[in-house]
This record gives sequence, C-alpha cells and structure tokens, in this order.
Amino acid sequence: MLSTLSCILLLAQAQGPQQGTQGFPGGARQGRTAPGASTTAADAPIAPMIEIPNSVTHHSITLPSGPISYNATAGQIPLRSDTGEVECRMFYVAYTKDAGGEAMAEGRGMLPREDSHRPVTFAFNGGPGSATLWLHMGALGPKRAPMNDDGTLPNPPYGAVDNMDTWLDFSDVVVIDAPGTGYSRLARADLASKYFGVQPDIAAFTTFIRNWLTTHKRWSSPLFVAGESYGGIRGSGLSASLFRSGIALNGFVSISGTSNFMTLDGMRGNDVTYISFVPSMAATAWYHKKADKRFTSADQIVRECQKWIDKEYAPALQRGDSISPEEKDRLAEQLHEFIGLSKSYILGYNLRVPEFAFFTELLRPQRLQIGRYDGRLTGKNELEVGGARGGGSDPSDDATTAPFTTALNDYL
Repeated sequence: MLSTLSCILLLAQAQGPQQGTQGFPGGARQGRTAPGASTTAADAPIAPMIEIPNSVTHHSITLPSGPISYNATAGQIPLRSDTGEVECRMFYVAYTKDAGGEAMAEGRGMLPREDSHRPVTFAFNGGPGSATLWLHMGALGPKRAPMNDDGTLPNPPYGAVDNMDTWLDFSDVVVIDAPGTGYSRLARADLASKYFGVQPDIAAFTTFIRNWLTTHKRWSSPLFVAGESYGGIRGSGLSASLFRSGIALNGFVSISGTSNFMTLDGMRGNDVTYISFVPSMAATAWYHKKADKRFTSADQIVRECQKWIDKEYAPALQRGDSISPEEKDRLAEQLHEFIGLSKSYILGYNLRVPEFAFFTELLRPQRLQIGRYDGRLTGKNELEVGGARGGGSDPSDDATTAPFTTALNDYL
C-alpha cells in the first residue's frame, strides 16, 4: 500500500513547472524547478547533436523465476526531414532476451538476434522534459539504482545493482529519451519548435517506434507502451498516433500517469484533487501516527477513507456553500481523523486542503516536512509557520537524485 501511496503522491509533484534536460544524461525529474520558475525544454540551450554508434553487450541475471540471458543495446534512431536530413537522434537502451546471437553481437556494434514474437514495451518518463532515467534505473531495467529498502538515501558511492523486479522477466524493454533530453539531441536550435510541443512530441515517438520496429525486425511482436506522469498524456496520444500509422498496441501502462491536468491542479471550481488525494494523505498520516488511533493499518484507513469520500465528502464539496455550518464542522472533524491536520486548519481551507499544505503541515510541530514522491521520508522544515509550499526541498526527491544519476552515468 505504501508503494501505491508513493505512486499516487507522485502525481502532485508533476503540478509545478517543468525543467529541461538538454545535454546531460542524468536529466531532471519532472516538477523539480522552484515554484514560479518557467524554465522549459524549449527555453534551455540546445546541446550539440552527437552520433553514438550502437553498443551491444551480452549479460545474464538470475531472477526469482530463474536465470535469463539478455542483450543490452544502446543506440540512437535518427529522425529525418522530408528531404532526408537528420534533424534529431533519439537515444534508447533496449533490453532483449537473448536468442543465440551473443557471440556475433558482443562488442562489435551489431544488433543482436531477437525473438521476433516476444512482447516489447516502449517506456518513457514524463516531465515533459525528463530523460528516462527514473523508470530505467528505478523499475524496468535489469539494473537499478542501489536504494535502501525503506526508500532512504544510501551512502555513496553508487553503482547499479541487479533488479530482481525487472520487466525483462516477461517483456523486452526499450527505454527512450525524449528529444532534447538525455542523449537525444536536435541537430539545430531552430528545430526546437518542430519537436518541443504536445503533438510534435507524439509525432517524434511515433516515428521512433516505427523505425525501431523496422531496424530490429520486431513487427510481429506484441507491443506495449508504458509512460510515467506526463507520460500518461504522451502515451494516450501516442497510442492513437501509432494506430493511425498502422501500429496497433496490445496495451498502454500508465505509471502514476495523468491524462488531464485538472486532476493535478486544484482550484476554485475544481475539487478533483481535494477529493482524489485524500486517501494518500490518510495513509501517510497513519504511517506517521497522526491519524485517529482506531485505524490499525494503511489498508484499513484507505478503504474507510474511500467509502467516506464517496458517501459524504465528495457530495458535500459539490454542494459548495449550501452545506450548513454544523455539517461543515462535522466533515472537518472526520477529515481530521483521516489526515491528522487540526480541525481549525482544515476549516481554514474550507475543507479543501492542498497537497503542498499537507506536505509541510503534517509534521510541522517537529519542524519536518514529508516527501512528495514517498510520504514515508522526512526532511527539515525550518519554519514553525508558513505558506502551503513551505521551505526546503523534497526529501524523497533528494533521496533518489544522486543514486539514480550516478548509477546511470556509471552504467552508461
């Protein structure tokens, strides 16, 4: 449940402005710019395009299901103009189950033999403007960043370790850097407007997948797309774009993804976030022993919270100011029991507690704030009072940035 919690809270982080990641393989996690910043992928300088020859290496890993031999292919797919000019080179790393071609492929830059009928999952992080290092080194690939089991920051140095939960167990995996992130580079700065945008981004990924299938001879494989955060929007549009191009997907996996930013940005007249984030807040409050003592597990508090939202909380918010003062007081008391904030504080927000207020207020008496990606983690909050966004950085983001970036750069 707590892993589900951290996935849900990830949605809140995507609310802020996004940061570009040109010219450096570590990239930047979505939403890491300071509130009010406006840096985007299109604003950042364009790093020179570089051509990277294919690198194919052979490996093996012993998973809970048994040993598996696989090939790792790092390379680029060129995207060309109508006249044949290379405008962008999209970088990818493909992990494919070995089909007996390791001797031929090892160290010679040749593509390995692959099982043409095995499923392929094309995966990307969101942002927009994030290189795909978080899914690569955190979930999907056969190697991962060396995080502590409780999500806290391990001691450096950091090197990639075997990932017992890699998706390679049941699907080949292709992790892709969006144009302008990681090692995916544009040829010229004036091409930014052609690649940075909702539809241009979808078009680039469509071309990449079509060309990858042709290059690797995988047109007969079951195909899946997996997108995180903004990858929910990209993946939704990409599914339709691929279909129009004659490529039908077997499935789309939305990993803490969004397909509508109204689910992320609460405001006057939009109560969706105030409703949908409460179960995650409740699980977090329970973990930090701030919820009512009648709740004995994260599962229990989430189930009861969801039922209460459906029957009482959501209908009351939809009625707006027509609810009576007595009903508002009763709802504030019930919400206090779930999320641990004081009834007066909840009433001060008119029953609508923003997620950033919760991050900073839950443990403010201890001068701590909780992580947005992982609600278990805490960091210092220097102020005893303050606005909803508080001070300092995100403790759970701080815990992952160095291990993930270092492990990926060392691995590459």
